[in-house]
Amino acid sequence: MKSTATYFIRHYLFWFILFLVFRILFLLSQIPFHSDIPITEMLMSLVAGFKLDISTASYFAVIPFLTCILLIFGFDTATKKFIKTYNFILIFIVIILSVSNIIIYKFWGTLLNNRGLAYALQPKEMLASVTGLQLFFLVVILIFLTFIFFKLHSKITHRKWNEIQGTTLHRAFSLLIMLPIIGIGIRGGLQLIPVNESSAYYSNHRLMNNIATNNIWYLGHNLKQAGLSEKNPYVWMEDETAEQIKNTLYNPTASSHQIFDTSQKPNVVILLLESWTADIIEPLGGEKGVTPFFTKLSEQGMLFTSVYSSGFRTDQALVSVISGFPAQPNNSIIRFPSKTASLPSLATSFKNEGYKTSFYYGGELGFANMNSYLISAGFEKITGEDAFESNSMNSKWGAHDGFVLSKQIKDLKLSPQPFFSLLLTLSTHEPFEVPIATPYNGTSEPELFKKAAWYTDKSLEEYFEVAKKENWFQNTIFILVADHGHRLPLNRDYYDPAIRKIPMLIYSPLLKKELIGTKIKSTANQNDLAATLLNNLGMASSQFEWSSNILANSRRNFAYLSLDEAFTWITDSSVTTLKFDDPNNATQNTSMEAKAYMQQLYHRFITY
Repeated sequence: MKSTATYFIRHYLFWFILFLVFRILFLLSQIPFHSDIPITEMLMSLVAGFKLDISTASYFAVIPFLTCILLIFGFDTATKKFIKTYNFILIFIVIILSVSNIIIYKFWGTLLNNRGLAYALQPKEMLASVTGLQLFFLVVILIFLTFIFFKLHSKITHRKWNEIQGTTLHRAFSLLIMLPIIGIGIRGGLQLIPVNESSAYYSNHRLMNNIATNNIWYLGHNLKQAGLSEKNPYVWMEDETAEQIKNTLYNPTASSHQIFDTSQKPNVVILLLESWTADIIEPLGGEKGVTPFFTKLSEQGMLFTSVYSSGFRTDQALVSVISGFPAQPNNSIIRFPSKTASLPSLATSFKNEGYKTSFYYGGELGFANMNSYLISAGFEKITGEDAFESNSMNSKWGAHDGFVLSKQIKDLKLSPQPFFSLLLTLSTHEPFEVPIATPYNGTSEPELFKKAAWYTDKSLEEYFEVAKKENWFQNTIFILVADHGHRLPLNRDYYDPAIRKIPMLIYSPLLKKELIGTKIKSTANQNDLAATLLNNLGMASSQFEWSSNILANSRRNFAYLSLDEAFTWITDSSVTTLKFDDPNNATQNTSMEAKAYMQQLYHRFITY
């Protein structure tokens, strides 16, 4: 029977073809990095997510189904026009999201999700990661794919509109047939529990499971999970029990040997280094020669060798370092000014002690609500890209690190003391542009990354050469810490804990001589910097409830690594990962402490 039902059958066929094409493109983009995976397993990734494809196509069918009710009453022309427009817009959006998914996976190692979508809503910063030529080809590809798939959709489905025949009763009967099909399709079948990502999981290789997972379904589910509500999605026990267990991880009254030799208020400068992974730090087991000055500086300071970033984006790192608050799955608290207003801040702590506070960054301060957070955090002087001349800018992100470091030095020379100043670098962000020649001249991603890191390291060397000549240098504490790690230069997997291992170094003329050149091996997070610094300056740190003095006696050594669909818990002797939606994950092997920590952390995020 030539009916409305025929249109919907062809609707499903079209979307299965589109999903398959983008799975193939996704797979091809990743094969060079995963040639060890058997070809049979790769092929399986193209069909393992069939249930999620059915569910997604069924969601897409809802609006056409509701619109087709008008066909019962004979509104053929208007109905066909509306559905044609709807499908064109939907195809265009799906293509953009699917291409974005392939691109973002390359950089973040995760499917396009709530966080990535929020990032995409700030196009200036998003496009800063690609070159002009790459952007041109991207636009051409999007237009080409939209044209091809819309033509295909018209060929498969729209011509059927001209063949729809039958009485009003026939048309109504067709819709009645489709109603349960669409409903069951959305659930992914007749099983007791509606379909979820687990239905696409078939492999021990995470990449294959991600390729099999329908990226549009995943994004929609992730957006739903990330929606703010009063319900905590990470609950394993009673809140009172979780709070008690979490509190055992911290001992704010633990004693600590003071590491600084000073009787006056010292200046404090934090240099937050973009993407400085441990893999480029020789004393941390990284590649030799990429950051030679940092290696030299670590021999003159106190190096922390087992520090991890709680998050994997700069906006998460700012809150971790400044407010001592760890990153959260699916959300970033910096994007909620009403919540960040309740967070403690190092800038406020120092400001209350009479310090002048400042922040320096060569890029756009509006990115990820950065400016509103910095103001709320107590920074009096905030410097962004507007403070730099055009000849100091790279083509994308903003001013090169050398110019930003030089600007801070010049301003601090005129600043009243004591001062607290934080500087965020950016040259080691894609596309890794630098203004000088370096020993790394290759065009591969690892070589470009090392080139940018070498440049920042060289800029730091020049920075300290100038700083040592300033009268405030002898009374200043410098802390160099990365905002997060990076998959490069080793192309590490997203779930590899080593991708989040970062350097943290305290360098200062005030450091006690017997501590110069020491290495602290305690497992910790970058959010532990707040309590560590304040405790060793004799300042209160109790308001930083998620920060622990790394140098305290009898400290509980652990690190928490937030992932969008999981979290990793690291101690001095173990590493465990809990995947929230994977039924095959042995969650019972994850410690109660780790679960209590995650549960209470998200509870705080909700209630702030």
